[in-house]
Amino acid sequence: MVEQEQGWIGVDLDGTLAEYHRWVAANHIGEPIPKMMARVKEWLAEGKRIKIFTARAGIPEQTAPIGPWLKKHGLPDLEITNVKDFKMIALWDDRCVRVEPNTGRRLDLDDGLIKEITNVLKDAVRTMRTYGTDNMGFSIDRCNALANKIMEEEE
Repeated sequence: MVEQEQGWIGVDLDGTLAEYHRWVAANHIGEPIPKMMARVKEWLAEGKRIKIFTARAGIPEQTAPIGPWLKKHGLPDLEITNVKDFKMIALWDDRCVRVEPNTGRRLDLDDGLIKEITNVLKDAVRTMRTYGTDNMGFSIDRCNALANKIMEEEE
């Protein structure tokens, strides 16, 4: 029986897996971003194939420090690329904009709308926590859960 090869997840380095504020040097990689590091480690534990998808790929003096950086922060030696193929199932990158297939329509919410929704939920939760009532017609528990999730994602 022939085993089907699984797809892979691309993870950008600078600004996604590692902090990036400005270019410093080819051998400089920022501090790891804990939430993304945990996500990648979880994927690897689940047996998923991960590639570092970076603009540094193809430039030896820029790719050389990546392997040691990964090892230092508890990740295995991962393939480094800047090439998409049909086996790539997802790309995690700080510069991506998600588009609905075959339409060109953006699928992400703009930052202003996200902030507005977040503020409305926070105000609703504060009101319900203060007055202990469900005056607005929706569940305090549900609103608390949504607000906690949003606040957690902001950290």
